[in-house]
Amino acid sequence: MASNSTGEPEDCSYTYAATRCQSASADGRVLAVQTGDLICACNPPLFDSPTIHGRNLSTGQTGIFPSDCLMRCIRANLRSNFDQLQAAAEVLITEIRMQQPGCPFYCGDSCYTRPIDWFYFDCSEDLAVVVRAYSAREEDEHSLAVSQVLWILHRRTSDLGWWLGEYNGRAAYVHCSCVMPLDEIQTLLAQWAMKGDFEAIRAIVTPELMRFYGKNGQTVLMLAATVDALQSKASAAKCVRYLIHSGCDPRASDTSGNTAAHMAAALDNIQLLALLPFEAKWLLNSMGFTPLMVAVQAGSWKCAKHLLHLLRQSRYRQQRDSCIHIRAGDGRTALDIAKDGGKNDIAQMIENEIGFNHAGPRSIFLEHTLEDTRKRLVRFAEKSQNSELRELLTLSNSDLPDRTGRTALCIFSDGKENNKHIARSLLSNCDPTCADVGGGTCLHAAMLSGNLVALQILLGAGVDVNACTEDGTTPLMQAARQTGCDDAVAVKMSRLLLQSGADWTARNSAGNTALSMARESRKTSLSTLLQQ
Repeated sequence: MASNSTGEPEDCSYTYAATRCQSASADGRVLAVQTGDLICACNPPLFDSPTIHGRNLSTGQTGIFPSDCLMRCIRANLRSNFDQLQAAAEVLITEIRMQQPGCPFYCGDSCYTRPIDWFYFDCSEDLAVVVRAYSAREEDEHSLAVSQVLWILHRRTSDLGWWLGEYNGRAAYVHCSCVMPLDEIQTLLAQWAMKGDFEAIRAIVTPELMRFYGKNGQTVLMLAATVDALQSKASAAKCVRYLIHSGCDPRASDTSGNTAAHMAAALDNIQLLALLPFEAKWLLNSMGFTPLMVAVQAGSWKCAKHLLHLLRQSRYRQQRDSCIHIRAGDGRTALDIAKDGGKNDIAQMIENEIGFNHAGPRSIFLEHTLEDTRKRLVRFAEKSQNSELRELLTLSNSDLPDRTGRTALCIFSDGKENNKHIARSLLSNCDPTCADVGGGTCLHAAMLSGNLVALQILLGAGVDVNACTEDGTTPLMQAARQTGCDDAVAVKMSRLLLQSGADWTARNSAGNTALSMARESRKTSLSTLLQQ
């Protein structure tokens, strides 16, 4: 074992927690330890050795310590206050247990037990995820199932990559080719999710794995918020919903109190933000900022629009005023933050939303000037007057709603006009996720009318292919309606939607699926497609 000129161990890789007090030896060669002391050593675990050479990080002493009162541990931090302990306090976990009551850990000189999702792991090199199944051939080997999380006790380099790992309290050998570090697999899962690689996601993700929090308390959803939008695909919707269904909590916050919604808003990642549940989009971070405030401060106009436009839907009407007017820790509203930051277009967007007259739960009225602007935008789009449309369009007027909440982009999607230039002009300023008062999105409108150009443009913008109206109707169901496009067009449109991750098993509030609706509408070709 190497040491530096002061006699301190170098490259300390193994940490131990003192489980009880022990006095120094009579000759002073073996140093004393107190319960909860953290010993950092270079030498790997030798279970038959009476001593361990290392450094006591609690006292600063370097030397030899008694091994019979030391237990291997993983350093972690608390995600929340617990007992007398504060959030972010460093703790020493002595055993990874997924079952109740959870993992035993030391903090100071006391021992506690909490479930695994109470911790986050900044130093996660000792935690590894099984990525390749393995059947034990010797008694001292682990049989491995994909997605199991192991505690790597010792990385042996002299025995062809065989490492010592612990699972469910049993220490045995695993081959390094079968596992990946926890932080690496979490990053990969985030990338796979936004690229829409559902098979890769499904092969690894389990509820057990989703209970682990990585560096700074981040989840896979938080990491997904940081994925470059250019890498994202519409099929990400299916993957993100699978992560949430498997236990990745969209309401979880990192060490700064930021949720996945805050992170998406900061980076203008509208695709991920749109896929999160409504209640997860209005939580406060440690500064008292909502994701809307974060979006406003960052100038993320796409995410700001998405959040504001959600409040036009009748199902969220009761929360409208509280969400728009909520004040941050410094007393400012989202509008104040926009004005203070010189974000004039966003400030105007917020003022417009505040000024709309919501006459009853399903009607929106604009003042005369805004209504006139809205009508002109719709007219230019319908008549393919692209230069006039582009001249009139601004961030603050492009999503003005009619009485039912439909915007110019929604009306275009609902029509037969297939002008790509008009579609691109609208999308340059419009919110592709905006829904009418009943929750019908531009994608719903395109699928009902059979507007292929609108469908392609919207899928390219990464809209949620499984967005539901108030009664649970998905865009795929719209194509199956009797009042929708004809059978041949419905097949062409639906095939694109299915390739982007549309859920053909979804049911509306009446219990109908897209298939049952297609059969009722006698769309035989679409029925055949949905049965494949």
